[in-house]
Amino acid sequence: MADGKDQAALNRHPSDMAARSTPLEQSLVDYEHDRLSGGALCSAFRCAAADWPGLPPRFHPVLESLLQPLESSALFSEESCAFSRHDLAASLRQWLQAAQHKAPRVEEPANGGPCRPARSAPNE
Repeated sequence: MADGKDQAALNRHPSDMAARSTPLEQSLVDYEHDRLSGGALCSAFRCAAADWPGLPPRFHPVLESLLQPLESSALFSEESCAFSRHDLAASLRQWLQAAQHKAPRVEEPANGGPCRPARSAPNE
């Protein structure tokens, strides 16, 4: 169980992290401001998790459970979607903060780094 200090770190407001912003944190901000698609955000998180040294294995299924509604929401318009963009980003931000706490990263791969989103198979 997290002590008070750990819990406070996990509950920081995004603006409190501006000084140490990472590409994933910036992606969350861009998604919240509709400058990044849900699919691109999913790809960024999957890529980072796959290439994250020391990230405990239990973080991967949790991330997938958070990304699933995000991918589902892309199928519907904002008005008909039952998922809140803000709530989805907040959940991903909490996952990111917990992951950073458990396995701090010295540096995240920049866009176009070694992990690239998988390409769709051409229609047959």
